[in-house]
Amino acid sequence: MWLTIDGQKQRRATGTEDPDKTAEMLAEWRDQAKVGFRKDARLRYEEIREDYLSNGGKIQESIRRDLDGYFKNIRIGAIGDNLDAFREWRDNLDRPE
Repeated sequence: MWLTIDGQKQRRATGTEDPDKTAEMLAEWRDQAKVGFRKDARLRYEEIREDYLSNGGKIQESIRRDLDGYFKNIRIGAIGDNLDAFREWRDNLDRPE
């Protein structure tokens, strides 16, 4: 299947000959492109954070500090597997009251 994103024609293999499945995959890819989804798992946490902040996103300072420490230099492909561990780690931090 082919899709033009930011003026560049891109191609993805579907792995199927089912036209309904292909149409579904293309629609999902279009939706991801609209919101700026990045499939490149080689990107690091810091790149995604800076992109989010530069586009007007906001993060509470204490949460950002914890995210920065926990996910420092981790590839985004590995973050999803670590989200539950991050939440548990953050819930168990000793914080002054």
